[in-house]
Amino acid sequence: MAAGVVLIALPPLLLLLAGVLVLVQAARGRRTASTPGFVLRLIAGIGVLLCALLALSGLWLEINYAVVFLPVIALILGGVWLIAFLGTALLADWLSARRGGN
Repeated sequence: MAAGVVLIALPPLLLLLAGVLVLVQAARGRRTASTPGFVLRLIAGIGVLLCALLALSGLWLEINYAVVFLPVIALILGGVWLIAFLGTALLADWLSARRGGN
């Protein structure tokens, strides 16, 4: 029973926390980051928040085992989404600094 509660509650909470932290980081670093880097961080944060919603959607969908599979799938998708877009934002900031402008 406790493992089920953890499986249902932990992935959305982790994804929600990660999404909010990325959005706060994007908002605070707006002046120092390049415009493409800022936009990519916003996309990363919003995408991770949508993955948190996907993790919770198994509670009201009438699909067998959606409560088990959707949080795990959302956690994997959110992690890949976050790494891909934050890595691309880092690359965009590095290229912008190397060229010397926004």
